[in-house]
Amino acid sequence: MTLFIYLFTFLFPWISNPDKGTLKVNLPSDYVYVPSGTYLRGYKATDRIDISGFYISKVEVTCLAFREFLANYKPKSTTDLNLLIDSSHFSNEEKILARVYYTHPAYESYPVTGVTYTGAQKYCEWLKEKLQNHVGKDFNVEVRLPSSYEWEWAASAANGLDKYFGFNGYYSRNAEGKLLANYSSCETSSEDIPDLLMKIPSNDHNCTSRVNSFLPNDLGIYNMSGNVEELVQEPGITKGGSYKDPLKYLYSVTQKSINTNDSQMSVGFRPIVIITANGTSR
Repeated sequence: MTLFIYLFTFLFPWISNPDKGTLKVNLPSDYVYVPSGTYLRGYKATDRIDISGFYISKVEVTCLAFREFLANYKPKSTTDLNLLIDSSHFSNEEKILARVYYTHPAYESYPVTGVTYTGAQKYCEWLKEKLQNHVGKDFNVEVRLPSSYEWEWAASAANGLDKYFGFNGYYSRNAEGKLLANYSSCETSSEDIPDLLMKIPSNDHNCTSRVNSFLPNDLGIYNMSGNVEELVQEPGITKGGSYKDPLKYLYSVTQKSINTNDSQMSVGFRPIVIITANGTSR
């Protein structure tokens, strides 16, 4: 009987392992619950990754949301602000765009970009206080960047890595030939990317799209592949690829490296939220 229970637990972890992680509470509608589960990862899919449940923002943090944070954070100097947003690596064209991108109403629903790792952490600290007031004193709120594994789990809609991208599929276009993500044109061969339409120029975009552009995945999460590459909990790593990247960087398991506190016009982020009962620790 003991052997049977062990085998059952190993073969069917989603059945034998009840949901764990965050408590389910009434968060604002722009957050979606990602259930706990297990998936296999690695070159031969032999690494067993256990994920506890959490909430994640349906969309990347917008320029409007980051402006609200800055209004409360109140940077004391240009140097202080540069710790949050780093435009030193922007191209000349991007620096011109940045003059209006962060402040003009037309870009309010676009992802904030150029945010440093420190800036993303400071935003999460501010959001924690905001959500703590929302859920009340009976709960403890933790807000942070997702780990690489948590990000991959959310991108897969909690279905493991059976789909290559964060938009429910193996291909970059739907049956009508319409794009499923905002990414750069790509010359990668079909041997590298399993997309029969790889030779077709993939995208005329040369900038970000609104955060709710394109179709969400099965959990209702938008742009986990493409638009902006997203910071994760591990410093110096981004996931998901961006409008600048070829399709190979949109794989859920692919990651890119950046200097820890530098950033780029193509870099954004989204937070996760974990709720525990007051007086308990995770």
